[in-house]
Parts: sequence; structure tokens; C-alpha cells
Amino acid sequence: IWAIILLFFMYTSTNGKIGYSTVVVFVYFGLINIALFYINYLFILPAFLDKKKYLWCANVMLLSIIIFAFIKCGLAYYFYDIVIKRNNGKHIMDFWDYYFSAAFVSCFFIFLSTVLKFIQDWFNNDKIKSRLENEKLISELAFLKSQINPHFLFNSLNNIYSLAYQKSEKTPEAILKLSEIMRYMLYESNVDKVPLS
Repeated sequence: IWAIILLFFMYTSTNGKIGYSTVVVFVYFGLINIALFYINYLFILPAFLDKKKYLWCANVMLLSIIIFAFIKCGLAYYFYDIVIKRNNGKHIMDFWDYYFSAAFVSCFFIFLSTVLKFIQDWFNNDKIKSRLENEKLISELAFLKSQINPHFLFNSLNNIYSLAYQKSEKTPEAILKLSEIMRYMLYESNVDKVPLS
């Protein structure tokens, strides 16, 4: 994705004429911004924001913006003719002008990675919440089943006892039916859907 973004900006900013200067500006400075993005996303935010150390997080973000802006300025002065000079050397950018523009771009990438982290955390929390709700429903259903089974068994045994006490011919059939129902409840009803019959 980053490569596609860099190539897109390189192509659109030069009208398809990609030269050495374009590659230097977009690749070197693009890689620095991408590195800042991932340092914030993978190290700073998990180390401070996830542990609710908000002040530390803000300070480390600010420090990383300052450091990366200086790195960009150092590279800009290393590639002085390509980055600092503009319009064939007629306009030369002031150090602080370039530094503040570099810092602003760094702020944008820090902001972008922070927003992505918040979105990812929101989706993860939503998944966890849904899973916990499902687990709660399953445990409630299991609890209801565990409550129903003894009541059902006691009622059925009382009915069979009543039939046996009366020496009814239906007693063996009732015992067999109870056996079938208990077998079904133990081994065949633990699925999401069962035939109504």
C-alpha cells in the first residue's frame, strides 16, 4: 500500500516524468514518514496509550516529531540542490521554514497512525464484546438446561412411580420413553438446529 501511495504521488507530482530528484524526495522522505508511522503505531501507542500513560504518550510523540523533523532537515541539507533549492536555485528555503514544514508532515503521520490504532482498538473491543455476549448466552442456556433436566427427570419418575403403583401396563412403555428422551437430551440435542419432529 505504501509503495502504491508513493508511486502515485511521484507520478502525479511530476506528470509521469520521474527523475532522480523525485525519487530522492519521495522515497527517502516517504520512508522516513513511514518509519515514523510504524514507530508510533507499534511502539509508542502500545507502550503508553494502552497503559493509560497519556502524558508520557504525548511527550514521546512530541519528541519523536522533533527528532524526525531534524532527521529530515539533515537529509534535506545532504541533498541540498534537490530539496532546499527551488526554481533552479533562485529560491532557497530557510532552515526553520523547512523544519516546521517537516514537523507538520511528521504530525500528520503521527495523527494518521493514532487514528488507525483507535479504529483497530474499537473493532477489537467490539469483537471481544460480541464474543463475551455469545459466551454469556451459551452459559445461560447451559444453566437453564441444567435446571430443566433434574425437574423433568423428577416429574417423569413421579409419573412412572404413579403408573407402577397402580400396576399399569403403561409402566414399561413410560420407562422406555423416558430412556429415549434422556438419551436424546444427552447425545443428540447439543447442536444448533434439530428437526421439529
